Amino acid sequence: MNKDELLDKNKAMNVIWIAMIVATIVYAFIPFYIYKLPLEQIEFSPIVITLMSIGFMNLVIGMFISKNIKTFLKNTKTQDLVTLYTKMQTLYIINWAVIESCAVFGLVLAVLEKNGTFVLSLAIPSMIALILSPPRPSILKDLIR
Repeated sequence: MNKDELLDKNKAMNVIWIAMIVATIVYAFIPFYIYKLPLEQIEFSPIVITLMSIGFMNLVIGMFISKNIKTFLKNTKTQDLVTLYTKMQTLYIINWAVIESCAVFGLVLAVLEKNGTFVLSLAIPSMIALILSPPRPSILKDLIR
């Protein structure tokens, strides 16, 4: 794999990353406007607490993966560029999907409880976490040396 091919693949990674952010925005605002209720009407039933806890756990797991991608790549037995890039790409996509699932749990809560506030409470942290974890192909430069 030469430098041009790597740059083309990185453009695809950027598109996937931006698509995850846009999907999170869509998850957040459509139910919020459909089911907008005053904050006084929020009730924390067991299902709400359970789904919110799972959503926030996914957010923490996603941020853990994001911060440790370089460590995961160092543990790869083969150190050729193609293998490392493919593994990095897979790790980032899994990371973004886990973070985005936090917003999906908010969407499920908004539909179940008919209250758009729940989706915002999970989608905004998810969006921030996605923005803070862009694809960084520069990680490979340190590993190949």
